[in-house]
This record gives sequence, C-alpha cells and structure tokens, in this order.
Amino acid sequence: MEAGKICGGEKPRILVATDGSLASEKAVTLAVNLARVLGGELHAVSVICDQLKRDEAHDAIERVKELFPDVHAVIREGHPASEIIECAGEVDADLIVTGSHNRSGLERVFIGSVSEKIVRHAGTSVLVARSSEIPKRVLIATDGSEHSRLAMELIRHVREKIPLKVTAVHVMDTSDPVSSQLFFEELQQRRDHALSMARKILGDSAECISVKGHPVSVIAEISARYDMVVLGSHGRSGIDHLLLGSVAERVARFSKSSTLIVRGKRLNTSP
Repeated sequence: MEAGKICGGEKPRILVATDGSLASEKAVTLAVNLARVLGGELHAVSVICDQLKRDEAHDAIERVKELFPDVHAVIREGHPASEIIECAGEVDADLIVTGSHNRSGLERVFIGSVSEKIVRHAGTSVLVARSSEIPKRVLIATDGSEHSRLAMELIRHVREKIPLKVTAVHVMDTSDPVSSQLFFEELQQRRDHALSMARKILGDSAECISVKGHPVSVIAEISARYDMVVLGSHGRSGIDHLLLGSVAERVARFSKSSTLIVRGKRLNTSP
C-alpha cells in the first residue's frame, strides 16, 4: 500500500483473495472495511482449483459483492497463489489481503499455505488477516533500515484516517552467534538509531520499546497483545531471501494477530 496515495488523495487499490472459507471471510470483511475507511478501490479474486469448484468460487465472489457492490471481481483458474499474485500485478494492487488457514505440522512443511506463498513471492504489500476487525493496536518492528522506515511512514499516514495505538519494537538479536560477538556498544547504537527513527516518524504518541532475543520469537510472542503486527520486507529472492527475507515470513506464519508485510518497492511516500 502506498503511503503517498493515502495522504495524497489517491485511491489505494486493495485486492482481496477469497475461496468462501471462514479464513477468507475474515479477509474479505477486513478488506471491505479498509476500502471504506481509506476510500480505496476494492478488487476481489477467487481461483478455481482442485480444492475449489466453479460454483464455490462464484458464491465467494457474490459474497464480496453483497458487502461492497462496487467491487471489481474476477474468477480465475489455476494455482491459487500464482493466480492471485498475477491478478495483483494486472490491477496494479497496492495491497493484497488474504486469510490464514493456520496449517500446522507436516501439512505446513509439505504443502505450505496459499497465504505463505503470497507473502513470499508477491511484489506488493500483503496483509494476512486473522481478524475481520480494523486494527486498533498495532505493533511495528523496526531495525533502523530503509524497509522499516517505509513501513513506519505508511502507518503514520494510515493513522491520519484510522485511530491507532502504535508500539514500535526493536529486537536486539543476541541469539545470533555473530551478533553476540559484536561489542555491546554497537548493539546499543543500532537500537538507539532504530528507536530514534521510530520516534521521529511516529511521534511522541507512539510507545517505543527494545527487547533482547530472537527477532521472530520475540515479535511473534509480543504480537499476541496487538491486533496487527507490521514489518518491512526486503523483497529479496534466492540466497539473499534465505539470509535476510525470512523474518517477515516467519512472523506472518507464527503470529497470532494479523500481519502486514510492507514491500518497499511499491511505496512512494511523496504526496
């Protein structure tokens, strides 16, 4: 989702994926609510596949139309994650909203989930909805990077239209053998830089905290106290993705709250 669109009067384009399941119903309701509050343009897609027949896809789309008559809806056929991502590109979506089916164990390892594949491969921001309600309490992770800066700027602009209680958290990764060998002063400097950036962007009303531990474990655990957790994503692929891009994905997998992955490549923060 582009911060510039929210503060500059343009309509953000929101694409919601639906298969008629309870998980996607939460995503649909949240997407509809966001489109109304932000004045956005809503698109919906349902994908016919082995698990979803044509009449079921049609019913899922009709449900969206009942809630938001002006929706731009389409039914596609193929692999759900691939079709949803392709559709997002075709409509130039700023945000994909998808549900989470919360698979676990071997099913997750061997099959994964559509939402996880979208989070991993989409070129735009992704919101994994675990609630249909517009969030009020937001946790945003910051490491002082450009990606977290863009995520915080987005939340700052969203807050102009949606009252949000925002907490910024920086995790000092003392679990990493490499990081643990660094001078403690350097870790403190990184923390101070990240939290200073958060205070500057989010303002005095935002709470800023620092916690030691493994980033994924800490953020996932703390997120249970919030309606939504927000993370910037590097948007890398290949080996860079394995080394740097997995924190956001794993938080999206393990968090109990809705998770917004902000992709910097689609953020234009100028009005």
